[in-house]
Amino acid sequence: MRLRIILSSIQKEQEKKMRYLFFSLVFCCALSFSGKAADEADSAASIDEKIVVTASTMPEDLKEVAGTVEVISAEEIQLKGAITLAEALEDAASLNLTLVAGRGIVPTIRGLGNRRTLVLFNGKRVATDFRNTSVDLTLYSTENIERIEIVRGPFSALYGSEAVGGVINIITKGSPDAFQGGVDLKYSQNNHNELATPSIRGYLGGHLDKLGYRLTFHALNQDMYDMDLDDNFTDFDDEERRFGQLDLEYKIDENQSVSGSIMFSRSNRVGLRYKNKERTDRDADSDRDNITFQYDRSLTNGHLTFSAYQSKYLMDRQYIGKKKQEYFDLENKLTQYELRLSHLELGQHVLNTGLEYRDENRSGIENRGETDIDRSNTNSAIYLQDKWSTCDHFALTMGVRYDDHSSFGSSFTPRLAGVFTFNDHLRLKAYYGEGFRAPTVYELFVETVNNRENVLPNPDLEPEESNSFEISLEGERGRFSGSLRVFKTDLDQAIEKVRIGTVDLGGPRPTPQFIWRNVAKATSEGVEAEVYFAFNEYFTMKLSAMTNDTENESTGESLFNAPEEEAHFSLNYLSEDKSWSGALRFNHTGDQLASIKGHVGKEADAFNMVDFYLSKRFNDKLSLYGGVDNIADEKLNHIPEEGRVTYLGLKVNF
Repeated sequence: MRLRIILSSIQKEQEKKMRYLFFSLVFCCALSFSGKAADEADSAASIDEKIVVTASTMPEDLKEVAGTVEVISAEEIQLKGAITLAEALEDAASLNLTLVAGRGIVPTIRGLGNRRTLVLFNGKRVATDFRNTSVDLTLYSTENIERIEIVRGPFSALYGSEAVGGVINIITKGSPDAFQGGVDLKYSQNNHNELATPSIRGYLGGHLDKLGYRLTFHALNQDMYDMDLDDNFTDFDDEERRFGQLDLEYKIDENQSVSGSIMFSRSNRVGLRYKNKERTDRDADSDRDNITFQYDRSLTNGHLTFSAYQSKYLMDRQYIGKKKQEYFDLENKLTQYELRLSHLELGQHVLNTGLEYRDENRSGIENRGETDIDRSNTNSAIYLQDKWSTCDHFALTMGVRYDDHSSFGSSFTPRLAGVFTFNDHLRLKAYYGEGFRAPTVYELFVETVNNRENVLPNPDLEPEESNSFEISLEGERGRFSGSLRVFKTDLDQAIEKVRIGTVDLGGPRPTPQFIWRNVAKATSEGVEAEVYFAFNEYFTMKLSAMTNDTENESTGESLFNAPEEEAHFSLNYLSEDKSWSGALRFNHTGDQLASIKGHVGKEADAFNMVDFYLSKRFNDKLSLYGGVDNIADEKLNHIPEEGRVTYLGLKVNF
């Protein structure tokens, strides 16, 4: 037995070395090819410079950022035919989307789980969703998204808890200079003539003197789709979604402005579930309301920002059977205040500092047999970051954050990162960072009950802690840009479910019973590579690939929902007069541990997805688009799959 374990370990290590070698060779070959292309075509399209804010909370050139940042632009979102945030993130590098209870879709970065991935909207947190998950990405429209910034690696030194695997920051569009608007009509259906989904979305925006405004709306209906009619469990529920957002900005003078937004999302899902030993009708309403206020002032040396915001998530759900009816309701509420001073220049140093106070509350009845629970966690924090340009070729970023949490005490998280610039085309980046995740209200106080498992809370939980290291090589030359990086994260005190027995909850068999405990050590290490190449003015190519070795050291198994490898390829086209555009996308997701038909910890097979998009712009006012997702009708064994989906859309601007 021991010999078999040793041989397995040796084989795994050899496979890891071969993967590293393969990624290095691919990167070097691409760099060599791009050099020839650059020499042959000096007039080739250059790589656009990108300004990002998530990695430092202040505008910064992507080349100078001391970390790994992927930017998904509004144009790229359009080329995917994506109308929800979940669809927009389908082919993001090192990001996996997983299905959770209630039909929600949540993100996980580098295989570290959705509870260790922080999702922000314009740099602001939102309340958690149903049953301890982060944010259901299907409930957010892409209509008002300017870009999505994905920062991989720990950023707890800036953002605190949850920023262990990385941060996803959705940046929304501002007010247009002059009055304008648009309407987008879309209809989709799968190859079984089911899952019909009509959608309408649009916006109105402009300026009234010093007041800028933008109103966004989105509505869709989705028909039920069930691949197995005998399991008393619909794969896709009947669903109605409504989304709206109003953004306002008032310019007081050249140096001051106030802004605010009101956002609402409404979802009703109706389907079948097997509960209380019978077939039941499940009817669930998921509502989200966010309201924000922000004051900005440009200083002689720096920028001052104060913001206050509140995010609410409400769910009412009922199960109606012949023998029994059950009704549940809950509210998750997050309130936060922030004061930030950024871009404070002191010689070779640029400082960024801030104060935060956050209150997270959970109330209501969510589970069978539960009494009305009203519990809160509060967190106060102060952080400081210093970017020190020591010379023309090297910049060092040092950051530290102190958090004081009501349930477990204090946490101290540092970060150190450097960027060495060899020349205008090549950079070396490295960082070391620590992260933490505070136990949630659910893990501390709330019992979670369903037919698959019964999970007991634990008020004695400690925060998870992580240590991460990353080194990367980035460059661009002529038509080419690319990066190659190696990363490793060690997770300690991981909060995991520990089985303690079974309990009868009225299901077809006894339900496993668990309790949350700090028991696990885990690792995530791998290699990532990204390549962008412009063949000419019309065709561009983008390729990202990742190999990731994860392990729960308590069990020796891979982490849950952590694919062993991923690859994403897109070939994009834009005609000379910009009237035609299109994209062909290929996404590969490797083997992973998942929940298959209620059995947790089973290996889900690797799968491939091929999508196609084409658009014709007739003029500045009118365009027609369409596409096919999952062209090969790939069947998955761990999550419900829509089948091959064909869609057609019409976009009108005014």
